[in-house]
Amino acid sequence: MTNLNKYAGAYTLDQILIADKIDISLLVKEFNIFTSIMDTTMVVRIIIADSRNFLTDFKMQGGDDIKVQVSFSGGERNIYKLKLAKIRDISTLDTTRTYVLECISPFAFDSQYKRIQKNYSGIVSDIAFKIWEEYGGGEPYGIFHGADNVQSVNIPLWTPLKTMEWLAKRAKYADAGTRFRFYQDSGGKYNFVPMELFNTLHGKKPPYEYTYLGDVSRTTMGGGNELPNTKKDMFNVIQMYHADNMDITNAMRQGVLGGTNYNIDVTNKQMKMVQYNYFEEDEKKYLNSKKYYDAGDYLPGRVRFNVDMTSPDNALLDKSLIKQTQYIPHAGMLTLVVNGNASLDLGDIIKLKVPKVGPGVSDQEDDVYSGKYMVMGKRDKFDAERMVSSIDVVKDGLK
Repeated sequence: MTNLNKYAGAYTLDQILIADKIDISLLVKEFNIFTSIMDTTMVVRIIIADSRNFLTDFKMQGGDDIKVQVSFSGGERNIYKLKLAKIRDISTLDTTRTYVLECISPFAFDSQYKRIQKNYSGIVSDIAFKIWEEYGGGEPYGIFHGADNVQSVNIPLWTPLKTMEWLAKRAKYADAGTRFRFYQDSGGKYNFVPMELFNTLHGKKPPYEYTYLGDVSRTTMGGGNELPNTKKDMFNVIQMYHADNMDITNAMRQGVLGGTNYNIDVTNKQMKMVQYNYFEEDEKKYLNSKKYYDAGDYLPGRVRFNVDMTSPDNALLDKSLIKQTQYIPHAGMLTLVVNGNASLDLGDIIKLKVPKVGPGVSDQEDDVYSGKYMVMGKRDKFDAERMVSSIDVVKDGLK
């Protein structure tokens, strides 16, 4: 693919290797990288236009090693080491066969057949890192943040992937009273971290600031038929899509506004009631200064019963898990299409400027849609011309 390093979203596809020996870069029409804080592994889809009978002659199989190397302007380079999970969407044309190579990380692939049956004791994050060292296969990792609780757990023949995801739900972050997430970011690194930590890491000033000026075509962005090539183009929003907002019915149903848990310890014959009230939370801990919902009488909200026959510290239904649902969007979710930025990743905080609509007010910012957002999901699309990213961002309050 053409080197377009002077343009916003430009990249160079250095190579895509199959089995560490065959470069199929010339067959690639497009590839996409899908990542989300809600998912434990990335998915990479490589679209192939094959006029050389490569699929037939090479005889690719599930589990084959695939290496993707991409370079960006400024010298940044991403290398993804993957496993072929399946070949899909095969179509035969007159002179070409097209198909999609769907790839996942080696850790996710190995988790389909590896099992853990062992007892662990200690700080939950230490247990998670010990398992990662044993089963992670040497894959890169980003943040393994320390948890604040000690537990004894028995893993009953679960896969390493399921075990890590389960441990994240048990790990507590005392500073915000929430749980952890285990996910792979768009750089290919695995993370074991509470989402609220990113508020602290990025401080008061978000590292990226985007501006929405209405749906912008390539022609208007670049002037004529050229691609965009300025710093301003990099941080203009090409398109913006709105998700459902202010879904108070769903918020009440899932216990986001209020919830009451009855944790029943059968062994010690005890019952502990845990309540959560969104309106009692300190607004200073939020990205933005005001909450989405006005105070109301929404308690007891969702009522749940948790019967624990082994330990009173069952992690599935406590207050910290309810609080974490604040980052599962019920209000303020947008999908932004922007020129590709290799440095922008899951968990990053961005500032978005959206003008008001209507005559005479377009120079003013919209109080609902402007503000700070967290990146929850990302799709990086690499085609023959440039990299474009679709990012799912969530706002936890009004401006």
